[in-house]
Amino acid sequence: MPNSLLSGQRRELDAQAQFWLAAGAASFALIDDGQCRQLWGAAGVGDAASIESPMIAGTRTRLRVSGALPIWSEARLNLDARTLGAISRLENDLDVMTGDLVESQDQLLALYDMAQSTRLYLNAEEMLTHTAGEAARLVHARSGFAAMSDGVAVTSLVQSPGGQLSTAALEVIRARCAGGEAGEWLPARDALPPGVHSLYLKRFRVRKDVYCVVGVADSARGVFGSPDVKLIGAIADRTSAYLENALLYQDNLRQARLGAEMQLARDVQARLLPSLDRMFAGLDIATFSAPARDVGGDFYDLMPEPDGGLMFYVGDVSGKGMPAAMMMAVVRTATRTHAKFMHEPTPALVLGRTNEDLYDDMTNNAMFTTMFVGRYSPKSGELVYANAGHSPVVFCPSGGRAVLLEADAPPVGVLDFNLCADHTLRLQPGDVLCVTSDGLNEAKDMGGELFSTERLLESIELHAPGSARDIVARVMGDVHGFSGSAEQSDDQTMLVIKRHG
Repeated sequence: MPNSLLSGQRRELDAQAQFWLAAGAASFALIDDGQCRQLWGAAGVGDAASIESPMIAGTRTRLRVSGALPIWSEARLNLDARTLGAISRLENDLDVMTGDLVESQDQLLALYDMAQSTRLYLNAEEMLTHTAGEAARLVHARSGFAAMSDGVAVTSLVQSPGGQLSTAALEVIRARCAGGEAGEWLPARDALPPGVHSLYLKRFRVRKDVYCVVGVADSARGVFGSPDVKLIGAIADRTSAYLENALLYQDNLRQARLGAEMQLARDVQARLLPSLDRMFAGLDIATFSAPARDVGGDFYDLMPEPDGGLMFYVGDVSGKGMPAAMMMAVVRTATRTHAKFMHEPTPALVLGRTNEDLYDDMTNNAMFTTMFVGRYSPKSGELVYANAGHSPVVFCPSGGRAVLLEADAPPVGVLDFNLCADHTLRLQPGDVLCVTSDGLNEAKDMGGELFSTERLLESIELHAPGSARDIVARVMGDVHGFSGSAEQSDDQTMLVIKRHG
């Protein structure tokens, strides 16, 4: 205090000294810890006739007056000492307050700069690294760190550059970051991790099942005080908002990427399913296919043969969505290969070879596929077919009743051997064959009632006099009219073959 008194209260001390010297005192002195810090007048400090008065209670800083003194000297000296002491104390408090305000202003500016820079990060890990460095800088800590967790385990833990903590310390911090609810941890000295002298961390929720931790270690001041705790809290509040935005951006980016990939998969699958809505080998053919999701497990193929005949098949892989679509592509490739390159392929042989190729893969993935394979010869008008668990397949003779062609073998992938047999059906002019997937007869209305096989038979029989394209359009119109606004629960596919005269 004496140095600050001499610099800050020099004018007041000089005025007091002149007053006492004019009042007859030999000297006026500022004493601290028994030593003279400043002397006014000619006499020595050790004059016998002297009085002293402490400036602030409990300190050894005093005013001393020596020489022949009036009777009121002691009372006046006490008043002077208390007045100067009070002024000095107020000025000291003002200096401390000014320093705190300047530091707070600096922290606010730094916090603003941090907020401006942090909001530019759209990657969560980069944002955490930046936050850890800024937290360490703002509270004058040797190291900063930040972490994210799913409420059970830490999914990401980063440190500020240049402030690396030991592996043992990180393990303690990781365990603290992993579990529990939002809160803070300011451990006592005996609970600190190895190699850490002071530590503070704040854990807060970003969104459901996503927590974040911001912390600092080894304060330059020795301990983390209330201002540091408040500043870390402010950093945590801002980090929470920006981190939520970053996570939302990443979610949207993943959704957009997934949407683009699904659109590509949908386009690829659509191109794999041929469109042959025209006359072929005396047949009128039309097709329809709509997956329940972006992609599906229904498939069909039409393969003209060199002699003018037609090989075709329709299948339905168990399940929906991407797994079914991936297996559908595998089944289609295997079936098409055998149908094209086998010597004298028949529907039963094609199904048997396909089953041999895919049995292990389907068993490992707990999947199977129903399939109907047919081969039409325009010279004889005969349709040879084999059915591996596929339904409903409807045959409607010209002017007659629609009937089901039942399967005589289990789906492909259920057994490791083939039970399919070839069957022959002679198509007369006006006869209609409809091979559909179970997404039609099992379509539901808003009340959960099925369209049913009976309704499907009635619809096909009713519309059989029309062209193949008309049959597809009107039967699907009946199905969709029945379902109304109910969500499509399964893939829907329909292949119509009608023989002309």
